[in-house]
Amino acid sequence: MATVAVKDVSSFLSSKQSEESDKDLAGECAQLEELHNRKLWQQLTLKLETLVKNQSLQKGNNLLQLCNNFIHVFENKINPLTLSG
Repeated sequence: MATVAVKDVSSFLSSKQSEESDKDLAGECAQLEELHNRKLWQQLTLKLETLVKNQSLQKGNNLLQLCNNFIHVFENKINPLTLSG
């Protein structure tokens, strides 16, 4: 899988949705995009907590891409106590 180096959240999540063979994970990416666009930081944080446990996402460098291209964009809006666990 090619490494995606994108700082635009919508572009990153759209590319993940289109290239993802796991339809459930593609749907999760669509939900992440919607929560991010609506600036629902608490709900987005909760969704990410469950999403990172997804086996499909743990393959290759998917988690690293998610962190670099998505989480770092809004990490200052996440409750710091959530990140410590």
